[in-house]
Amino acid sequence: MTAEQFFERFPHSLALYTSVEKALKALGPYRMRVTKSRIAFLAYKPFAYVWVPERYQRGNTAPLVLSLPLSFRDETVLWKEVHRAPICITKSCGQLKILIRSLWLCLHKTIRK
Repeated sequence: MTAEQFFERFPHSLALYTSVEKALKALGPYRMRVTKSRIAFLAYKPFAYVWVPERYQRGNTAPLVLSLPLSFRDETVLWKEVHRAPICITKSCGQLKILIRSLWLCLHKTIRK
């Protein structure tokens, strides 16, 4: 499955995804894994996921959720939800870019060792 097929019924989500993908491409190389439920971005290990809540929930949902698997509790950004697994963001795009970049760099340093 391609990213375009993943977002086939969700054009508003695709527009947001395009922005996320553009920001990730600026970081450097990564791989993508597209499944029925989400898209994973990997640099050795996954460092970000996107998914479309409308696929699974009724009513007024966010068009796209970006989840970040952090190994620590981040108090610097306002999060919508915090789980033991992925974290979903609601605002602060600049801080988000810094956080994703640090996750990406951390994984690439692990690869180089």
